[in-house]
Amino acid sequence: ILLGVDWSGGRVDVEGVTVHPHRENCWSVCVSNCTNTHFKNVNIVATRCPSSDGLDIGNTSNSTFENMFIHSGDDAIAIKGAQSGDPAKTMPNKNLRFRYIQTWNDCNNGLGLGAETNCYYSDIRFDDCYVLFNYDDGWNHNKLSERGAMNICSLNSTYFDNITFEDIYVYRTERLIGMCFIDDFYFGSIKGDMSGSGAITNIKFKNIFSPYRADSSVANNMNYSAWTSNPVKPIHDILFWNLAIEGNQILDYTTGYNTY
Repeated sequence: ILLGVDWSGGRVDVEGVTVHPHRENCWSVCVSNCTNTHFKNVNIVATRCPSSDGLDIGNTSNSTFENMFIHSGDDAIAIKGAQSGDPAKTMPNKNLRFRYIQTWNDCNNGLGLGAETNCYYSDIRFDDCYVLFNYDDGWNHNKLSERGAMNICSLNSTYFDNITFEDIYVYRTERLIGMCFIDDFYFGSIKGDMSGSGAITNIKFKNIFSPYRADSSVANNMNYSAWTSNPVKPIHDILFWNLAIEGNQILDYTTGYNTY
């Protein structure tokens, strides 16, 4: 970890910093177990694969990230829950704001929540962001369903509520939107736990623009995968409002309850 912030009180401001680790198997900037953290005018360039995430947020609340550029070999932004124990009792990812951010990731997710998700997620917003380039995987292209430009991937039985993606321009991507519960990640290399309750609910996609198509079978598609074994973990109440994809427009569509 090149830059880590671990702070449970007061306020932390990080401004005007450029991070260039040029290492593989190294998350570049981590904000872990924090509250009241504010990033502004921070650039992250970490282009070596694998696991060279740009910005990793873990079990953090009441924080803002704005005016950033992130070019990463793996996830550009990944919001994770890495504490142990019952997700209901760990520190949540709550009240997070991301705005005026440009991302370019060579693998995995552009704006992502997961895969490690051992906490509750609520009140998270991405506003006025540009996904310049999003690629799924250099070694397993078109074979992985748990990644995208805007993505929620849960390895744990937990809850995602009130997550908003608004005014997002996607220049080039493989999968556009993904939401799923899965019990292992990347061919079983990371194990999950689906033994408890959970749901993905009240998710909004508003003013999403992806005008171009990559040469891929999953380009600009959307993938939803709820957990249908007991205990069931549904995906429901998902709003799509004013999506323009390859010249086709979705003006207003809301999924009903228990969308599997």
